[in-house]
Order: sequence, then C-alpha cells, then structure tokens
Amino acid sequence: MLISEIEGISDEISDEIGDEISDENGDENGEGSREVEGEEEEEDFIWRYEPQSSSDEEEGGEDCFTTPKKRMVVTAYGEEEEVLELKVGMVFPCWEEIEEQFRGYAKQKGFGIARRCGTVKSVVGSDKEKGIGKEKRNCLWTCECYGVPERRRKASDSLHEVIGSGVRKSKKCQCPVHVFASVNKLGEWVIRRAVMVHENHHPTPSKSRIIAYNRKKFLRENPHVLRQANVCSQSGMSVAQTYNLMAVQRNGRGRMPFLRKDLNEVVAKVRKARTSGGDARAMFDYFKKMKADNSDFFHVYRQDAKGMLQDVLWVDARSRAAYEEFGDVVCFDSTYLTNKYKMPFANFVGVNHHGQSILLGCALVSHENSDTFEWIFGNWLKCMGGKAPIGILTDQDPAMRRALRTTMSNTCHRWCIWHILQKFSRKLGTHVEYPDLKVDLERAIYDSLTCDEFELNWATVMERYQVDDDWLEGLYAERNMWVPAYVKHLFWAGMKTTQRVESINSFFDQFVHKHTHLYEFVEAYCEAMEARANEESMADTSTARNIRQIVTCFPAEELFQKLYTDAKFHEVQRECSRVLYVRCLSKKMLDESVEEYELEDRVWIKPKHARKEIVTKHKTKFVATYNYVTKEASCDCKHFECHGIMCRHMILVYDLNNQTGIPGKYILRRWRKDVERKHTKVRVMYHDPLKTEVVCRYDKLMVLFEPLPSRAATYKESMDVVVEISHLLAMRLDEKIAMLDRKRKNEDVVVGTPSSVCLEKGGTKLTPLSVVQLQPIGVRRTMVFDFPQTNEDEGSCAGGGVSGSVGGLSSSFARGLSGSFNDRIDAMDAIAQEASMIE
Repeated sequence: MLISEIEGISDEISDEIGDEISDENGDENGEGSREVEGEEEEEDFIWRYEPQSSSDEEEGGEDCFTTPKKRMVVTAYGEEEEVLELKVGMVFPCWEEIEEQFRGYAKQKGFGIARRCGTVKSVVGSDKEKGIGKEKRNCLWTCECYGVPERRRKASDSLHEVIGSGVRKSKKCQCPVHVFASVNKLGEWVIRRAVMVHENHHPTPSKSRIIAYNRKKFLRENPHVLRQANVCSQSGMSVAQTYNLMAVQRNGRGRMPFLRKDLNEVVAKVRKARTSGGDARAMFDYFKKMKADNSDFFHVYRQDAKGMLQDVLWVDARSRAAYEEFGDVVCFDSTYLTNKYKMPFANFVGVNHHGQSILLGCALVSHENSDTFEWIFGNWLKCMGGKAPIGILTDQDPAMRRALRTTMSNTCHRWCIWHILQKFSRKLGTHVEYPDLKVDLERAIYDSLTCDEFELNWATVMERYQVDDDWLEGLYAERNMWVPAYVKHLFWAGMKTTQRVESINSFFDQFVHKHTHLYEFVEAYCEAMEARANEESMADTSTARNIRQIVTCFPAEELFQKLYTDAKFHEVQRECSRVLYVRCLSKKMLDESVEEYELEDRVWIKPKHARKEIVTKHKTKFVATYNYVTKEASCDCKHFECHGIMCRHMILVYDLNNQTGIPGKYILRRWRKDVERKHTKVRVMYHDPLKTEVVCRYDKLMVLFEPLPSRAATYKESMDVVVEISHLLAMRLDEKIAMLDRKRKNEDVVVGTPSSVCLEKGGTKLTPLSVVQLQPIGVRRTMVFDFPQTNEDEGSCAGGGVSGSVGGLSSSFARGLSGSFNDRIDAMDAIAQEASMIE
C-alpha cells in the first residue's frame, strides 16, 4: 500500500512539471503496458541534480534552474514542437514512449511508420493459478514503405501469381528506415538500431497530412470536427458539402489535415452505431426518449404476421395542442415521397393564425389501401381526443375516400386541386393544342362563379378543342369534389389554392429525401417542427412590434389593423385597396330589410412565375346583399366563407350604407393576434441523441470563445496575447483533467496546481523550478525540484498526507526533506524499501 502511495506522489510530481511518462496506458492499438514489481519500478523515477551556472545561483539565492527553449518546426498541421530523432543508445522506460516519439518525428518529416513485430515473454504472476501475463521484450518499427510489394496472394489454400493489371498498388519501395529496441537487464527499453535515411521516396512535411494514422489521430484529438460533421449531416448537407465548408474555413483543401473519405467514415460510423439494433429499433428508441421528454408525445405502430414493421404514426405534444386551435381544416398528403423502404411518407398539415403551414402529425404507411388508411385516421383521431376536422383535403385515392367515409363520416372531404392540375401535362400533353387547352381549362375552373357557369364553360372548352378523354370525363363526373364553384361555400382557410398546397409539399424538402432512414424521418419531423415553431414565434414578435399603416379610410381596415395578425391584415388591406376597381351598377330592395347590389369588378390573375396578382381588362359581375336589421352582408363570390377574410364587395356595401361597425361574425378568432394560444407555450420537443452533456458543454464553450478569434486577429499584438493565454489555459486544463481522472479512480494521490504540487491533506508543498530536456544518451528524464525546509515537529506526512508516525516512515521522510537533495532521494528509496518489507 505504501509503495503505491509513494509511486502516486512521484507520478503527480512528474505530471506537474510536464513529464509524459506512459507507465499505465497502452498505445492506440490496445497493447497493454508491462508491469514491473518490487524495486525495479523505482528505476523509472530517478531525478538527476544538474545545477546551472553560478550567476543563476546568485540571482536566486539558491540553486535555480530554467527550462531550455524548445525549437518549433512548421508541419502540415501548423507550428509544432520539434521531436528529436531517435538514436542508438537512447533509453526509454517503455516501448510506448519509443513509438510515440518515432511517430511524432515521422509526422514532422512527412512519412508513416508501422510496428512490424516483436518478441513476447510470458510472465508468471504472484498467483500461478490465476493466469500468466505477457510482456514485450523487443520490437521493430519501420517506415511504411519498408519492404517489397506483395506479388502473391492466397486463394482457396493455394498461391496464385498476381500479374498484369491485377497487381495492386503498393507504397512499399524497400525503404530501409527502421528502429529496433529491446529490454535491458534493468527492464528499460534501449534503441539498438536506428536507420533514418530514406531511399526510393522523398518524404516532405506537407505529405504528413495524407498519412492515415495522422489523419485519424487528428480526428480523435479534435472532437469538434466530428461534431461539426454530424451537425452538417443532420442538417441535410452531404459529406462533400461538409468537407468543402471545412476547407473554406481552413483556406483551402491543401490545409485540410484529413481527407473527405475520413468524414465519410465518421458519418457512417455514427449512423451505424445508432442503427446497430436495426433501423426500426433506432426509431422506436427515439420515440421512447421523446415520450420521456414529454408525456403528451403520441406514437403507435403495427406489425405484420412476420413481425415486420407495417405502419407507424406519431404526433408531438405541440401539434396536439395546436390542433385545438387550428384543427378545423386539415390537409392529408400521402404523395410527398417514397423512401428507401418503399413506405410513403404521409403528413397532416393545418394553417395557423399567420397563414403558415403547421404539422399536425406524420405517418409511414406500407400499403395505400383502405385498411391502412382506416388505421391511420382512426389512431390520429384517437390522438386528437376524437375531435374530427370540419374539412379535409386529400388526393384522388379511392381507398382514402372509403376510409374517410368510415372514420370521419361528418367531415367534408374534398380533393386537392393542385394534385389534379399537376396531372394535366401527363394526361393531356399529347393533344395538338395542349398549351391553349390548358389555359382555357384553368379559366373555366377558376373564373366560374357558379356551378351552372362552370358547366357551361367546361362544355364550351370540350367542344372547341374536340377533347374526348376518359380521364377528363371522370373529373367532370366528380366535379363537386374539387371545382372551386362547388366547394367555395365551405371554410378551407386558403388551403385549396395552388400556392397553399405547393407550400405543403415543400414543407419537408430541406429535411428528408428518398434515401432517408426510418429513424431520420422522426428526427426530420422534429427539425421541421422546430423550424415552423421558430417562424411562428418570429411572426408573433413581428406582429406585436410592427403595425402596417392603413391605405384607405374604410372602417374595416381600421378595425382589422388592431385585431388581426399582420399576414391576415395584409389580406384585408389588399381587398380594401381593390375596392377602387369595383363599381355599383344597380341596387334593389328584396324585402323591407334586405337590399341587393349588382356590382362590376375587374378580373385579377396571377401570371406564371409571378409573385403578385395583376389586374386585367376583363370584367365580371357579382351580387351582394345587405341586411339593415342584422347589419350583415354577403356576396356570391364566397370569399369570406372560403378564406375567412371579408371581400372587397362586402367592404364597398358597408361603405355605401355608411356602416362603421363590423358584426362579430366577420371577426374570426383563429386570425386574431391578441389571443393566447396553448400550443405556443409547449416547448418544441426535439431530442438529439448526440446532444450529450459533453456536447452541450462544448456548445456553450463555442458560444463563449467564438468571438475571440475575430477580435484578436485585428492586431498581431492582440493575437499574441490570445496565443500565450491559450497555451497557459491548455496547461491548466491538462492538470485539471488529470486530477479529475485520478479522483474518479478513487486514488489517494497528490493534487497539483500550475505553480505547486501539494499533498492532498495539508502536506508539504513541493515547488518545481525547471524541467531539463531528455538527453540523447540519458537513461531517464531529468527533473529538479526545490524542496522547502520542513520542521520535524510539524509532522510532515508521506503516503497521501497521513500525519504522525507509521512504523517510523514519516520521520524518515521528514529528515530526508530537511537535508540535501541526495538525502531526499535516499530517504524516498528507504521509504520504498521499508514499505516493501512491511507488505
């Protein structure tokens, strides 16, 4: 026990002065270090007293020592401390240090090394029945170009000559560079042979960036690079785009310390680790974590007879809360894309108070049949508390139509006109006059105000172009499912328009693609939710801070400026400004309280690729009514009934009657900005499995340090300050991490500070004054300390700060500290011997 305590003190002192003795840890290949019992282990910790000139002694009043200046060299990885060349006769405490120094030297010169072979000796432990350990006795390291190319390969237990184009490329060119070391009688590793002159190839420092070991070591030592690669991968960037981004940040590919294939391996390794139990299992694990974050997260799935995943549905807590406000109209789209598993990605989408699309649930379905859709719709309604929407928009799938009749019998079901118009080119593209036919068909669809007018216009187009198509006949037979004249009397919150459905289809474009894995669909859903929630929050802030100025004197504009969100007030303002193009042709009383107005208006169209509607010379007529008793107005354009916004015809009627008040039925709660909504208080549940505590701390530090480089780069002097402090910070950080690592192992060892090494429990303070560089022919690293004088009566402690006398050890150690340096070393040796005798 006491020997280990003294060894711990020695280790602590070595750490404090920067000595990097590798007596516990193995190399990157998992090789373990040897263990030396008894007094042999003390040989690794011999301190040599080497004073400097007398002038230094006079200045300090006692023996003072300084650290020699270390030479810096420029490599492909920047400016680094020079690593000495290995020479015959150099001695190291373990073979790991030899390999570390050889790799550092090779990195600076621009070549790679390999550990070729070595002799292993069996070592019997103290307990023969518990096993036998193994210990390296010698080892050979060579340049990676050492040897000759392999020209034979083994196949089916026979050797075949590899000739012609079948010869593989090889970097082996008989380069003689190698280092051989073996263990001496003292258990130390001695360099026996060292050849450092390359042949048949010319390594340069710039070539070190293509050495595989250096590239992988850089990625291991710089986890922020891996973090950036994973973040870019999650955001939808390809590996090539990520690598290009990093290259730009480092001023060119020539300065990149790794290759693009290394990033490919990193991203693939993370993905493989997350899907080690299967892609579906990774998705369900993600569901569980989301459920743990918020119990309102809903998910359900079912499997087929073989236990394979069949269908899955999920809805997050924020979507469930938003459905209470905006669940009156929903669009269900299952045509977005098909992923690598041939499972269509379906989604429920609604419209919020800013007119923005919001997610209300997602599903992956295996088959697009009635049974599947009934399962999806039934579980979605169950998630939403059994409250069905007033209207739902879907595509023309007949299986979906049958499922809706079963699950949502009271919901008004309509087809999405956008999906129908997208099929025009595929179904009618072979017609000789297709461009003109398409224009006239769209006019008949959009410009027809009544059902009779649509039927007349449709018949005229069919007759003019002599169209005889079964698909068009089927559409005409189901015209009540999609033609605006047949559905505009119902509220659709603007979702039936082409622009709205295009927005829905582009909802996931930046988050998913056809190669997206199952678990990535859920993450993409959460990312889309986060993006939409952020847009909604920004719109709320903008609406609260900024007020759009009125452009007319109509009472409706002044009222809705105070009540509606900015996006919806802009729609009201657009209708007010277009009143200029409306003219009253005549009016008549229908009864004692209702008056009818015949109005003439210009036709507004939106040209292809245009962002705004423009007015045309074409005119059309509308009929509006006004009730003098109820103060209510209506118009056959049905703009308010369909979109929830008063039309310009109603605004004109109120102005003609000098009506300054607007009935409450025309002020919809879903568009108001002064309403507190439940879903805005629900945090967006975006669980990032890579967002560990370490990553969170890293992100916090990045926010703290990110502004420093740009500020420090202003002047060279300011940059030098940051560089100097960063070196000191790195030293302090290494010491702190080492201390925490030892504390985690529950070892009773010395706790260090940048300027001193103190015993953990009030022991003697040891002040390191210098570190002397390893000499080429030296046996060990030379370390010099200044031990302050200690009074024996104070009871100086050894072995982890145990005060008093334990078998006479503490007094011996105290006497050693009060004497000369050699006396101190002899005292520690005596302590070790006495401790071994006690044990």
